[in-house]
Amino acid sequence: MSNDSTYFKTDAKDGATVITVLDAELLTEGRDAFHELAKDLATDSAHQAVILNLEKLDYFKSVMLAALINFQKQLKAADKPLKLCGVKSDVLRLFELTKLTEILEIHPDESSALQSLKGSSKGWFAKTFGFGK
Repeated sequence: MSNDSTYFKTDAKDGATVITVLDAELLTEGRDAFHELAKDLATDSAHQAVILNLEKLDYFKSVMLAALINFQKQLKAADKPLKLCGVKSDVLRLFELTKLTEILEIHPDESSALQSLKGSSKGWFAKTFGFGK
């Protein structure tokens, strides 16, 4: 799958689609491309799980929250898990304040997010603080 844009790049790894966010404006200026990507992933049977790698994101505007929640809802409706990884401390703090840590599975890095697909483990934040499904 190559829906790459100036805001993100996609790679297929171990049956999952890994989306690496390259620019924080993905969820504001690039929102339409992000919504289209979610729709494509939700309907594409070749990709059963999605990992959103945020390691290049140094900040996260509150307006981006709606785009992220919509992305997660589209995948959830298609019964495809979304796992986040590489979330920096300032962004994680925003997720904690908005309670997104209760609905999103967050892993420290891409390899642990991929590993979690092989079992039913929760993300490190959910395990540590008892959040998540």
